[in-house]
Order: sequence, then C-alpha cells, then structure tokens
Amino acid sequence: MGGAGRPKPFKRDTSMSAEQANTPSGQSAWLRWRRPVAIVVGLAVLLTALIGMWLPGWLRPRLEKAATEALGTPVSLQALQISPWRGEVTLDGLAIGPAAAPILRIQQAQAQLSLESVWRLAPVLRRVRIDKPDLWIERQSADRFNFSAVLDKLTAPSPKSQTDSEPAHFAVFNIELNDGLVRYSDRVLNQEHRIDQLRIGVPFVSNLPSYVNVDVKPQLSARVDGSALSIQGDALPFTEGMRSAVHVKWDGVDVPHWVKVAQPFVPQPWSVAATDGRLDADLTLRFEERKPPAVPKLSIEGGLKLSKLALNLSQAPVLGQVDAGWQVLDIQGLDAQPLERQVRIGTILLDGVQWRNRPVALKKGDAQPVSASPASNAAHEPAPASTAAPWS
Repeated sequence: MGGAGRPKPFKRDTSMSAEQANTPSGQSAWLRWRRPVAIVVGLAVLLTALIGMWLPGWLRPRLEKAATEALGTPVSLQALQISPWRGEVTLDGLAIGPAAAPILRIQQAQAQLSLESVWRLAPVLRRVRIDKPDLWIERQSADRFNFSAVLDKLTAPSPKSQTDSEPAHFAVFNIELNDGLVRYSDRVLNQEHRIDQLRIGVPFVSNLPSYVNVDVKPQLSARVDGSALSIQGDALPFTEGMRSAVHVKWDGVDVPHWVKVAQPFVPQPWSVAATDGRLDADLTLRFEERKPPAVPKLSIEGGLKLSKLALNLSQAPVLGQVDAGWQVLDIQGLDAQPLERQVRIGTILLDGVQWRNRPVALKKGDAQPVSASPASNAAHEPAPASTAAPWS
C-alpha cells in the first residue's frame, strides 16, 4: 500500500500573525511590556523636570543666604544649572563681597560628580572647571585686607565644632582654571600689581583611594605685571624614587618694577633704584625621594640672563652714591643641589660692566673710602665649567 495513506505529523505554528496580534491575548502581552516602559519613561521625565528645572530655582536663594551667613559678606549667584544625567552642576555669575567692590567674581564654575561617590560615601568629582575668575586683594592698613572680615568669620571658634572629629574625605580630579585675573592694591606702600591670563591645571587633590581618568597636566601660566610666566610639571609616581620635575620659564621680567616693590624692605637710609634691566629665567626643579638613610635630592638646572641692568644706590655706607650695571650677565649650565650644598655652572658671560661712585665725606677716624673709578666697559669670555665643591 505504501506510505501515501499515512497522515502527516502535526507541527504547531508558533508564529503570531497580524490577525493574532490583534486578538485580546496579543494586545494583553504588548500592554504588559508597554506599561513598565511608560512608567520608567515618565519617572525619568519627572526626575529631569524636578532636578533640572525646579530644583535650581528653589535652591539658588537658599545657597546665597547660607553662603552669606557663613562668610559674613554678601554672596550672589546669577544662575544655577543642574544636569542630573551628566552629574553636572554649573554656577553662573558668582560674586563674593559687596556689590560695589566684590572680592571675588567668577563668570562660570562647573563640577561633574562621579558615580564613585555612591560607594565611597564621599564626594568624588570627576572634573572641576573655573572660567574667568577675578580676585581683588586690597591692603587697607598694615595688618588688614579687604578680606580680613571673611577670615575672621571663618576662623572664629564655633560652639558646635568637634576637635576630635575625623577630617572629611574627598577626591577632586582634573581641576582647571582659565583666564584668571588677580589684582593687588597696597594702600600702605602705594603699589599696584596685576596677574592676568592666569591658567592653572591640577591633576587631582584627594585623600581617598579613588581612581578617575586624569587628562589635566600640572601647569601654571600667567602674565605677572606684564612679564610672561610659565610653570609646567611632570610627575613619575611609579618609578623608583618618586621623581617629579617642575619647569619654570619667566621671560622679560621688568627689574625696575620689582626693585621698586622691594624698596620698603631696604635698610634705612639706603635707597636703591633701577632705571633699566630685564630678567629671563629658564629653570627646571627636580625632586627625588630616597629611601632612608639617604636624604632627598633637590636639583635646580637651567640658566638665567640679566640684561641691560642699571642700578642707582644712594646713601650707602662709605660708598655714597653708586651707579652700576652691565649689558649682559648670562649664566648657563646651572646645576645646583641645595640639600647637598653643591653648585656647578657651565658658563658665565659678563659684558659691558659699568661702575661709578661718589664717596661721602668721612669724619676723622673713619675708614678710607673706596676711591672713585671712571666708568669701565669690560667684556669677559665665558668661563669654563667649574668643579663642584661643598659649600663652606
């Protein structure tokens, strides 16, 4: 008879047709998934609206009031922004101090919180950025500044303070300060100083065993009273000896300006003034920790150049009036190790030395003065490298 008359085995069709999807059972399965998704989306929208839109407006005046009471000076904030899904808080238009003469103004400050804060139970900030801070320091009297009242408030003993409490734990990574300005007004010495184009980078400040990706290198750059200053740092924490290096480059330093700044500290009745002079410094400071009993190693390497110096010294004992200077003093190949009392110098170039002095009249019994000498213009070839010897 053959197998032609055998019934074919039954196979269940598990696929759902369009018609079946529209049946009550298919709609019920879809609704079971749709409701949790809708609830999650709704909660996310509600959370975003509460934290990102409502909370900043509610929190801003309370932060201003708390900060004003804590510092003892007015604190104002133009805007507060919170991004809950990025963990970012942004402050716009922060001002500390009287409205007419604020001590500190910050155009914008931003901080990003790390999820590591949850299991560390302590604040861990992934990034902090401060844009265009403006700090004004005014010396109003011999021992009072425009921020003295704030310091008095912060250092006043609190009845609730506990001296035996543990220090707060925290970790802050990737700290950046951009385009800063520091103004210093000394009403006692009648001096003004200005640091602008200030840029600071700090990889981290932490007392927690935390790990966050660091992409900020240690640096400090600025113009100090018009002269460019640059400091770059490198650390090698995983090498033997814990080595670190800081590169300092300061070009075009106005010597007359800084001599004037130091004038109040010159012993009376001396008077020192500089009519010309420029200093260029290119130095590298290296530090290496060593295992006991060896002492740490500190070295200063690089060079200094002092050009077109012209000094006037008046009322100096015995010498009287002195006019001195040179065209170039160039020191290169400097290798100083202060902790080991050693100094090596590769070359010294001194060119165009000038010296004039008018001795004062001496009373009977005083030592004879150094005789006046006409102006000289001496040039010296670079000296060979010296052999280091311990300081005596």
